Amino acid sequence: MSHTPVLIVGAGPTGLMLACQLARFGVGFRIVDGKAGPTRESRALGVQARTLELFDAMGIAAEAVAQGRPTFAGNIYVGRRRVQRIPLGDIGQAVTPFPYLLILEQSRNEALLYQTLRATGRDVEWQTSLADLRSDDATGAVATLRHADGRSETLRCDWLVGCDGARSPVREQLGLPFSGGTYENAFYVADTRVDWALPHGELTV
Repeated sequence: MSHTPVLIVGAGPTGLMLACQLARFGVGFRIVDGKAGPTRESRALGVQARTLELFDAMGIAAEAVAQGRPTFAGNIYVGRRRVQRIPLGDIGQAVTPFPYLLILEQSRNEALLYQTLRATGRDVEWQTSLADLRSDDATGAVATLRHADGRSETLRCDWLVGCDGARSPVREQLGLPFSGGTYENAFYVADTRVDWALPHGELTV
């Protein structure tokens, strides 16, 4: 039976960030994800200042800012009338070198983190999912992984970290509840180019 100090389940932004940090500090790990590769859709959009500070320590903040769009204000409209403008550029002005919200969609965020991880000589084990999980008081946890070719692998890990989203197999295997509710409304995400009179480079709600 193989062993790894840390097993990361899920290679979205959270799992990739953790993998990059563990590689940076020389901690052994494996990272697995049932998907075929990184996210291709935009999905989440906002990157906060603290994340950019961590990116800065990793040497990738400048690239993230270059790929994204710093946003310094949000606007709230009712119909065609703007009822409020919320400045974002003043928040944390004296505290952080990134006093704004960076719009950098999840696909680009993941690509940047994945590129950083691969530069350390490590990689994600794609199309590899968590099939079973049990606690082992002596060694941490025992996980069964299912690979793309149908092969099963059992390994021990000192720590298992679930970074596998809202429908987390890790949480389900542990029998942990997911508290909260579901929005009744349906939401759609579309990536478009729009020519309009509203301010560009600012959020509009």
